[in-house]
Amino acid sequence: MNNKKILTLIIVIIFCSFANLYSSVQKTFYIKPDGDDNNNGLSLATAFQTLSKAKEAVLLEKSGGMIGDIVVKIAKGEYYIESPIVFTEVDSGTNNFNIIYENLDEIGSARFIGGKKYNNWIYYGDTYDGNAIWQLEIPVDNTADIHTLYENGVRARKAREPNYIFDQEHKSAAAPYFRSITGSEAN
Repeated sequence: MNNKKILTLIIVIIFCSFANLYSSVQKTFYIKPDGDDNNNGLSLATAFQTLSKAKEAVLLEKSGGMIGDIVVKIAKGEYYIESPIVFTEVDSGTNNFNIIYENLDEIGSARFIGGKKYNNWIYYGDTYDGNAIWQLEIPVDNTADIHTLYENGVRARKAREPNYIFDQEHKSAAAPYFRSITGSEAN
Protein backbone atom coordinates (compact mmCIF):
# COMPACT_ATOMS: atom_id res chain seq x y z
CA MET A 1 0.00 0.00 0.00
CA ASN A 2 1.19 3.45 -0.67
CA ASN A 3 1.37 6.12 2.02
CA LYS A 4 -1.67 8.02 0.71
CA LYS A 5 -3.95 4.96 1.06
CA ILE A 6 -2.60 4.17 4.53
CA LEU A 7 -3.18 7.76 5.69
CA THR A 8 -6.70 7.70 4.26
CA LEU A 9 -7.44 4.39 6.03
CA ILE A 10 -6.14 5.75 9.36
CA ILE A 11 -8.30 8.88 9.02
CA VAL A 12 -11.38 6.77 8.26
CA ILE A 13 -10.72 4.51 11.27
CA ILE A 14 -10.22 7.51 13.59
CA PHE A 15 -13.36 9.24 12.26
CA CYS A 16 -15.44 6.06 12.70
CA SER A 17 -14.11 5.58 16.23
CA PHE A 18 -15.04 9.14 17.26
CA ALA A 19 -18.42 8.97 15.52
CA ASN A 20 -19.16 5.71 17.31
CA LEU A 21 -17.93 7.12 20.61
CA TYR A 22 -20.32 10.09 20.51
CA SER A 23 -23.37 8.59 18.86
CA SER A 24 -23.82 5.15 20.35
CA VAL A 25 -26.55 4.57 22.88
CA GLN A 26 -26.38 1.35 24.82
CA LYS A 27 -29.88 1.58 26.26
CA THR A 28 -32.68 4.11 26.72
CA PHE A 29 -35.12 4.03 29.62
CA TYR A 30 -38.33 6.04 29.94
CA ILE A 31 -40.29 7.38 32.89
CA LYS A 32 -43.72 9.03 32.93
CA PRO A 33 -46.11 9.98 35.74
CA ASP A 34 -48.60 7.22 34.92
CA GLY A 35 -45.92 4.60 34.27
CA ASP A 36 -45.39 1.51 36.40
CA ASP A 37 -42.19 0.56 38.21
CA ASN A 38 -42.97 -3.09 37.44
CA ASN A 39 -42.48 -2.33 33.72
CA ASN A 40 -39.15 -2.73 31.94
CA GLY A 41 -38.92 1.00 31.14
CA LEU A 42 -37.67 0.40 27.58
CA SER A 43 -40.40 2.36 25.80
CA LEU A 44 -42.90 5.08 26.56
CA ALA A 45 -45.63 2.42 26.60
CA THR A 46 -43.69 0.41 29.22
CA ALA A 47 -42.21 3.38 31.10
CA PHE A 48 -41.27 3.41 34.76
CA GLN A 49 -43.18 5.73 37.09
CA THR A 50 -40.31 6.94 39.27
CA LEU A 51 -36.87 8.40 38.85
CA SER A 52 -35.66 6.05 41.60
CA LYS A 53 -36.64 2.98 39.57
CA ALA A 54 -34.97 4.38 36.44
CA LYS A 55 -31.80 5.09 38.44
CA GLU A 56 -31.85 1.50 39.71
CA ALA A 57 -32.27 0.15 36.15
CA VAL A 58 -29.41 2.35 34.92
CA LEU A 59 -27.05 0.99 37.58
CA LEU A 60 -28.03 -2.58 36.73
CA GLU A 61 -27.39 -1.92 33.03
CA LYS A 62 -24.09 -0.20 33.82
CA SER A 63 -22.92 -3.18 35.92
CA GLY A 64 -22.61 -5.24 32.73
CA GLY A 65 -20.13 -2.70 31.33
CA MET A 66 -20.77 0.40 29.27
CA ILE A 67 -20.41 0.16 25.51
CA GLY A 68 -22.49 3.28 24.85
CA ASP A 69 -24.39 6.01 26.62
CA ILE A 70 -27.29 5.07 28.88
CA VAL A 71 -30.14 7.57 28.52
CA VAL A 72 -33.20 8.18 30.69
CA LYS A 73 -35.94 10.15 28.97
CA ILE A 74 -38.36 11.87 31.33
CA ALA A 75 -41.88 12.51 30.00
CA LYS A 76 -43.76 15.68 30.86
CA GLY A 77 -45.79 15.75 34.04
CA GLU A 78 -45.43 16.06 37.79
CA TYR A 79 -43.30 13.62 39.78
CA TYR A 80 -43.78 13.71 43.55
CA ILE A 81 -40.65 12.76 45.45
CA GLU A 82 -41.06 12.07 49.17
CA SER A 83 -37.36 11.55 49.92
CA PRO A 84 -34.15 12.86 48.35
CA ILE A 85 -32.68 11.15 45.30
CA VAL A 86 -28.92 11.23 45.66
CA PHE A 87 -26.54 10.94 42.73
CA THR A 88 -22.90 10.05 43.43
CA GLU A 89 -19.88 9.05 41.32
CA VAL A 90 -21.39 5.54 41.12
CA ASP A 91 -24.15 7.05 38.97
CA SER A 92 -21.66 8.40 36.42
CA GLY A 93 -20.70 6.78 33.13
CA THR A 94 -17.55 4.76 32.47
CA ASN A 95 -15.36 3.93 29.45
CA ASN A 96 -15.85 7.48 28.10
CA PHE A 97 -19.62 6.98 27.93
CA ASN A 98 -22.25 9.00 29.77
CA ILE A 99 -25.38 8.41 31.80
CA ILE A 100 -27.82 11.06 30.63
CA TYR A 101 -31.13 12.10 32.22
CA GLU A 102 -33.06 14.32 29.83
CA ASN A 103 -36.49 15.77 29.25
CA LEU A 104 -38.45 13.86 26.61
CA ASP A 105 -40.75 16.78 25.84
CA GLU A 106 -40.32 20.56 25.89
CA ILE A 107 -37.96 22.10 28.42
CA GLY A 108 -39.49 22.46 31.87
CA SER A 109 -42.43 20.16 31.17
CA ALA A 110 -41.24 17.52 33.65
CA ARG A 111 -41.46 18.79 37.23
CA PHE A 112 -40.00 17.06 40.27
CA ILE A 113 -41.86 18.14 43.39
CA GLY A 114 -40.45 17.44 46.82
CA GLY A 115 -43.55 16.44 48.71
CA LYS A 116 -46.59 14.23 48.72
CA LYS A 117 -49.79 14.66 46.77
CA TYR A 118 -53.00 14.16 48.74
CA ASN A 119 -56.21 13.55 46.79
CA ASN A 120 -58.82 12.41 49.30
CA TRP A 121 -60.10 15.79 50.50
CA ILE A 122 -63.59 15.81 52.05
CA TYR A 123 -65.95 18.79 52.07
CA TYR A 124 -66.47 19.86 55.69
CA GLY A 125 -68.72 22.90 55.41
CA ASP A 126 -68.63 26.64 54.85
CA THR A 127 -67.15 29.45 56.88
CA TYR A 128 -69.30 32.31 58.17
CA ASP A 129 -68.43 34.27 55.00
CA GLY A 130 -69.26 31.44 52.60
CA ASN A 131 -65.81 30.00 51.88
CA ALA A 132 -65.59 26.23 51.66
CA ILE A 133 -63.73 24.27 54.32
CA TRP A 134 -62.06 21.02 53.25
CA GLN A 135 -60.44 18.42 55.45
CA LEU A 136 -58.06 15.55 54.95
CA GLU A 137 -57.27 12.67 57.22
CA ILE A 138 -53.55 11.99 57.23
CA PRO A 139 -52.46 8.50 58.30
CA VAL A 140 -51.08 8.21 61.83
CA ASP A 141 -47.85 6.66 60.53
CA ASN A 142 -47.10 9.84 58.53
CA THR A 143 -44.14 11.39 60.36
CA ALA A 144 -43.60 14.32 58.00
CA ASP A 145 -44.63 17.79 59.07
CA ILE A 146 -46.78 19.63 56.56
CA HIS A 147 -45.40 23.14 56.18
CA THR A 148 -46.91 24.24 52.88
CA LEU A 149 -50.08 23.36 51.00
CA TYR A 150 -50.84 24.04 47.35
CA GLU A 151 -54.27 24.03 45.78
CA ASN A 152 -54.31 23.80 41.98
CA GLY A 153 -50.72 25.05 41.88
CA VAL A 154 -51.37 28.05 44.16
CA ARG A 155 -50.08 28.21 47.73
CA ALA A 156 -53.00 27.75 50.13
CA ARG A 157 -53.40 29.05 53.66
CA LYS A 158 -53.69 26.34 56.29
CA ALA A 159 -56.42 26.42 58.92
CA ARG A 160 -55.33 28.32 62.00
CA GLU A 161 -56.50 29.89 65.24
CA PRO A 162 -56.87 32.83 65.47
CA ASN A 163 -58.23 33.16 61.97
CA TYR A 164 -56.13 35.04 59.48
CA ILE A 165 -57.13 38.69 59.19
CA PHE A 166 -55.34 40.96 56.77
CA ASP A 167 -54.13 44.13 58.44
CA GLN A 168 -53.06 46.96 56.12
CA GLU A 169 -50.84 48.45 58.83
CA HIS A 170 -49.08 45.11 59.58
CA LYS A 171 -49.09 43.32 56.22
CA SER A 172 -46.85 40.46 57.31
CA ALA A 173 -48.89 39.66 60.42
CA ALA A 174 -51.17 36.66 60.33
CA ALA A 175 -53.54 37.99 62.99
CA PRO A 176 -54.38 41.32 64.66
CA TYR A 177 -51.84 42.89 66.99
CA PHE A 178 -52.70 44.08 70.49
CA ARG A 179 -52.48 47.85 70.44
CA SER A 180 -52.37 50.55 73.05
CA ILE A 181 -53.63 53.94 71.93
CA THR A 182 -52.02 55.91 74.76
CA GLY A 183 -49.06 53.68 75.43
CA SER A 184 -48.44 51.93 78.72
CA GLU A 185 -47.85 53.40 82.13
CA ALA A 186 -45.66 51.89 84.79
CA ASN A 187 -47.46 51.24 88.07
